[in-house]
Amino acid sequence: MAGQWALLFALAAVTGIGVPGPGDSALIAGGVIASAGNANLAAVLVVAFLGAVVGRGIGYRIGYVGGRPLMERPGRLQAFRLRTVAKGDALFERFPRVAPLIIPAAVAGIHRVKLPVFILATVVASLGWTLSTGLVAYFFGPAAKQILSDIGMKGGIAVIVIAGIGFLYRYLWQRRHPSQPALEAA
Repeated sequence: MAGQWALLFALAAVTGIGVPGPGDSALIAGGVIASAGNANLAAVLVVAFLGAVVGRGIGYRIGYVGGRPLMERPGRLQAFRLRTVAKGDALFERFPRVAPLIIPAAVAGIHRVKLPVFILATVVASLGWTLSTGLVAYFFGPAAKQILSDIGMKGGIAVIVIAGIGFLYRYLWQRRHPSQPALEAA
């Protein structure tokens, strides 16, 4: 059992560093497992939260120590990289407390976000991620599993394809008719 907690912690840390996906999947799986009664929900949430906090700290440190020198070093695409850093600096100057919440931790390190601001942003972002993802999986995971078992894999794929076609149609309509709404009220 300790290995599963360590894996959840490590995958949450990887996501905290800035790699999207593995921590989300692990937390969703943990929430669904907890909803089935095979794990303690509080333990799942605490382990994922701590992993995300540690991962964000590692990402911040990577960006702080090596990110800016890497972005500013001479070489291919140097002008592009310098423009990107300048735009990021402007963003962090304009929104110094909001930007660390929504931007990956390594980017916050590159732009030298003050440590107290980063720590607060890390706690808020990690808590928000853990609670939203974990609780949604806990409460809706079994329902989604039941729906998928009722309609089957082919039915689930059909729903996704139909939704994708609808979104594509709306996107193309808005590109051709930018001033008109996609759907008129009847």
